Amino acid sequence: MKEILKYITLLLLVATMLTGCGNLRQKKRNLPDSVPVTAVVVSNGSTEYSAYTYSGYLAESYSSLLSFQTGGKLIKVYVSEGSKVKKGDKLAEIDSTQSVNALKSAEATLAQAQDGYDRLKMVYDSGSISEVKWIEMETKLEQAKSMAQGARKNLDDCTLTAPFNGIITSRTMEVGSHVLPSNAFIKIINTDSMLVVVDVPENDISAINEGQCAKIQVLALNNRQLWGKIVNKNVDANQISHTYQVKIAVPNTDGNLMAGMVCKASIETAKDETNIIIPYQAVQLMPDGRYVWCIVDGKSVRKKVETKGFANNGVIITQGLEPGDSVIVEGRQKVYEGGRVKAKP
Repeated sequence: MKEILKYITLLLLVATMLTGCGNLRQKKRNLPDSVPVTAVVVSNGSTEYSAYTYSGYLAESYSSLLSFQTGGKLIKVYVSEGSKVKKGDKLAEIDSTQSVNALKSAEATLAQAQDGYDRLKMVYDSGSISEVKWIEMETKLEQAKSMAQGARKNLDDCTLTAPFNGIITSRTMEVGSHVLPSNAFIKIINTDSMLVVVDVPENDISAINEGQCAKIQVLALNNRQLWGKIVNKNVDANQISHTYQVKIAVPNTDGNLMAGMVCKASIETAKDETNIIIPYQAVQLMPDGRYVWCIVDGKSVRKKVETKGFANNGVIITQGLEPGDSVIVEGRQKVYEGGRVKAKP
């Protein structure tokens, strides 16, 4: 009886194993042979135009803090914040009474010295005075000229003028204030041209150089577009954002561009170059870089790539792909490393 039970148990065990194997074979038969995907074959293409786009702001090309070279009481101020001025325009004046009197005295001394020089020259030419006396006279005349020139400059310094065309952005003193020498109280910015300031990530900065063109879009002026040129690329990175400051010079012919306006800058990086360009949807952005899925011997393989901006409705690939590689464009969400894939015809 025990032998019969052992025999029946063995038969049931074998039947169970056969059933499991059958189910496993059935599951395998239900799995697709390969994942259908859409792929493109990589080839070198001509890049008609490529650019990096960054947000930035407008700033003055240069500015100056203005002050008198001499001290005195402020008696006139001709400008206020927002005033437009031209080079040489009067901005302010200080009391020049002392300077005027000093100039009159210096000019009188000069006239006296010049008259003595002219009289003594006739005597010197006739050989009636010594060389030492003549040198003393020449020295006296030069000293008088120098004093008169200095007095004239001191009088000119009582009037503050604009060093270039621009706009007054600040004025910190009013009429009646006592101004000290070199105490700046007026700021003027140049507006003939402006600078677009953008921060460029460290991964992009190597492709950007001085002299490159950039298309500027000014949001505050109804998305007005104009062209500029890179005039400065900072070589010292911001330690927090890891970006480099780039400045782009743009003309301001109508004077409508103002400091602080927000704008976008598209910096041109390539024209008529040969590059590998793939559809942008093929590139995956991961925490450790950018990747694409390729087909190698009928299987999906993930490859890390380096990019360099956009061109011709695609992404420029600088490293990671070679002409002839097959890149998955659609269906990459279903693939996995080493899985079988089949490109749609």
